[in-house]
Amino acid sequence: MITKKQIAEQFNITINTVRKTLEACGLDTSQSEYSEDDIRNKFEVARRMLTEEQKNYAEVAAHFGVAMRDEVGTHEHNQYAQASSTYTADPLQAAIYSNVQTYVQEMTDQAVEDVVAELPQMIFESVRKVVRSGAVDAVFRTMLEQRRAFSRDFSDEGTTIDVSAGGLPFADDSDDEIEKTRSD
Repeated sequence: MITKKQIAEQFNITINTVRKTLEACGLDTSQSEYSEDDIRNKFEVARRMLTEEQKNYAEVAAHFGVAMRDEVGTHEHNQYAQASSTYTADPLQAAIYSNVQTYVQEMTDQAVEDVVAELPQMIFESVRKVVRSGAVDAVFRTMLEQRRAFSRDFSDEGTTIDVSAGGLPFADDSDDEIEKTRSD
């Protein structure tokens, strides 16, 4: 069994390219590992079609009888497809255009993956800068000052009730009152 990471290393391609190729040749992209037979009989064939025969993913999917799922960038892909159709008269230009398009897309995908992987560290560094700037201390100092000001506004005069050892004033703790209510 072989993982996506191992496939990427073996074929010297990005994980995103591995995913697109797996999808185009009809393999389940949610699997974590793939059999040697699937890689040899499907993935390698798909990569050959993409690199040597200059086929695109849609053509590879059609070869394997796979319907490619709609991706977020479908609108942009359609624009590229329309633009590339103007080059079909010259196969060399079409191949160059297709390869440049694939390269740029892979580089963009990889850059996004790299940024996403670094987000926790980037957030940590931003928080550390804010803490070092003293902004957090300033917020807590302000909150403490507001609490102290609030406490001064409500001094101890008239805000407490003195309770003697006998209980609350005017309270009758006897059971006489309860019995009167029952007898009525």
